[in-house]
Amino acid sequence: MRPFTNDIPFFDLKEKLGQKITDHLVGLDRTKKNDKQKILELCHIGKLLATYYADFDIIEVREKPDFLISNGQITIGLEHEVILDSKSKEKEGFYENICEKVEAILREESDLPNFLVNLYLKENISLKLQDKNFIFEKFSDIVRQIVLTGEMQENEFVERAIKMKHSGKSVNPNFGAYWQKSITENLIT
Repeated sequence: MRPFTNDIPFFDLKEKLGQKITDHLVGLDRTKKNDKQKILELCHIGKLLATYYADFDIIEVREKPDFLISNGQITIGLEHEVILDSKSKEKEGFYENICEKVEAILREESDLPNFLVNLYLKENISLKLQDKNFIFEKFSDIVRQIVLTGEMQENEFVERAIKMKHSGKSVNPNFGAYWQKSITENLIT
């Protein structure tokens, strides 16, 4: 495999990414599953273009292929495909779903201000689907306390959390570096 190199300073990446995707985000609602997926795809493709193919822009967002990109001379149809370890992704999806449900629960609580909370999950937590009501309640309590007091109670799920101001109520899991897997040629194949 040939390594990619880029020539964009890290500090310019955010601006370049915005230039690549902002117009295409208009009208998408991150609370809707299909829109959330398209937003994720736009972010991935935007980062790829901003980092490695700066002369290309997204000229159309569609389904098959997902995107048309062009540099003004050639146009390419691009199908977005994520390469990942399916077992890790399944576990990740489980916790992302928990956070989405907690977000929906807390969105109904008008006494809570808007927030973004990143939850850094403990490495060896093990949850079962049949415990989902307990899990939703426990995670909701953890986030609620963080938002209202800035403190986090001792618990078996979350190692630490970071709270920020936000335009809505958002809860995101962070799996830490231990969660990441190396991409192998076998996995790509």
